[in-house]
Amino acid sequence: EDCGLFGVNRSGPSISIRGRHPWMWSETICHFEVPELEKLGLEPDDIFMRGLAFRIMWYLYWRCDSGIVSFIQYPAADSERWDRPTAFHIARFKAFATVDRDMRGERTVLADDAGVLYTNGSIQVLWAFKDQLLSREATDVVTGKITNRAVRHSIYRWGG
Repeated sequence: EDCGLFGVNRSGPSISIRGRHPWMWSETICHFEVPELEKLGLEPDDIFMRGLAFRIMWYLYWRCDSGIVSFIQYPAADSERWDRPTAFHIARFKAFATVDRDMRGERTVLADDAGVLYTNGSIQVLWAFKDQLLSREATDVVTGKITNRAVRHSIYRWGG
């Protein structure tokens, strides 16, 4: 559902609903609520990665009082364990920014939950949810290395 006036503010249900079915909520903005995901028995970093793979945007807040970036606007005293993006999150945000234009073609959800493949002309981008062999060499967008083996939670680009 679209909410708001002037600009894009795509909303939907909480992470507890979106977490199990991120493909249904592509192109939306969502709060990354680690305690809620843990209550559901879901792996937060996996959901973060899957969300980006399906073009879910995660809210980030600049906390002026402390000068940090946070997943939550008004942190509770016990939120320090999970409220800040880690190196894992930052690397995937950067990777997403690198391949965003290449993700505007056809999307294919791979069998056996192996990942999501975007094809845009001769360029392909794979968001790997499992370790797997690639059909050709690709650039690991997170590390910059050329490889023919995909590692879980990394992003690969080839062609073009």
